[in-house]
Amino acid sequence: MKLAVSILMLGGMLSLAGCAVAPTATDSPTATTGTAVPSASASGDPVAYAGIDELRAAFVSATGLPCPPFSQYYTDPNGVICTEGGWQLFWTSSVADRNNALQLSAGSAEPSPFVVGPNWLINGGSDLQAYQTVAEAMHGHVWDSGQPIPAD
Repeated sequence: MKLAVSILMLGGMLSLAGCAVAPTATDSPTATTGTAVPSASASGDPVAYAGIDELRAAFVSATGLPCPPFSQYYTDPNGVICTEGGWQLFWTSSVADRNNALQLSAGSAEPSPFVVGPNWLINGGSDLQAYQTVAEAMHGHVWDSGQPIPAD
């Protein structure tokens, strides 16, 4: 139940934060377009993705966790629920939009941690270690509502 509430709440927050603009064909390269999908940086630097398709592909590649294409989140075209494992992936068009979503989550009745990247958020892990494992694989960092909103 908490996962369903979290999903609905974050989807609404991202929509309010301006994150519900559907990606265009140029924003979401796929295998059918022949465009390579970037993966988490080998240097350890966080990667900004061009859309939810790229973020989902990088998540699967970096973590080895399943996230079938496409369990598109029905109220937010920039969110995906990985039906196996319960991870939720959200793409934002900017750091400001990402930070607005974090601020809204921090002020909610049930704030939850996130793995944070330059223009994306991931949540839904079962415990802090699961978040840390995903953060390391994606070269993001774990943010919790008691921490300051990240600058980048």
